[in-house]
Amino acid sequence: AARWMRGTRGAIAAGVLLAAAALTKQTGLAEVVAVIAVLMAGPRRRLACIAALTAVTVLGLSTLVLALTTGGWYLYYVFELMAEHSLSGSGFGWFWTAILATMGIAAGAALVGARRVPPVLLAGGAAQAVEGYAALVHHGGGLNDVLPAYLAVALLAGLALGSSSAWWVTSAAGALVLAQSAFLLAGFHPARAIPTSADRAVGQRLIAGMQAVGGTIAAPADPGLSVLAGLVPTAHEDAVHDVLRATDRTAIASFRR
Repeated sequence: AARWMRGTRGAIAAGVLLAAAALTKQTGLAEVVAVIAVLMAGPRRRLACIAALTAVTVLGLSTLVLALTTGGWYLYYVFELMAEHSLSGSGFGWFWTAILATMGIAAGAALVGARRVPPVLLAGGAAQAVEGYAALVHHGGGLNDVLPAYLAVALLAGLALGSSSAWWVTSAAGALVLAQSAFLLAGFHPARAIPTSADRAVGQRLIAGMQAVGGTIAAPADPGLSVLAGLVPTAHEDAVHDVLRATDRTAIASFRR
């Protein structure tokens, strides 16, 4: 949207989508800053201002509403918590091994076509990699933090394929993308992630049992079970751990209460 916007409506759409990215994964604020900065440096400054104003308005209003409706916990989780977690030495190298093991070949395609990619998309892709890296190097980071970087590689590799560059660039990028796809599909078994009828029956019996017991039942690894059973929702164990290993003693005491 930021790449192709030509008028006010396009700029508003870009701003809304940038804000939505940050609301989906809060480190996506890096994308908001990077994309707007590149747009400001180009010939579409007026549209960049509209996009920026739209993004700030959406983020500002949503932050205000969520802060008021959560007793301030939203502000703590989004703007304070990660800074209170120490850095993990293993995370610095894990980011690169995670990228290379899963998207290394496609990253080659992205690099081949990088010169043909518009600056706004390069900036957005770089911001996605930075935000994934920033989350992963903190204690509590997990492999899913690398997803924004995977997305950036996929986007840029696809653009290398579809650009109007020299034939050898398209051919090289195509070969690399095909090789990456073959590598990933060789170990991809989606059927294993789909519950069988027996699995579903077990789940339904578990939920029925929870409903029969009633009251408050904590399933720390899967609080959604309580919601499905129509019971009081409880916190996920990772959310609990994130607060209790932070440094804000006031927040920890409030959370315990």
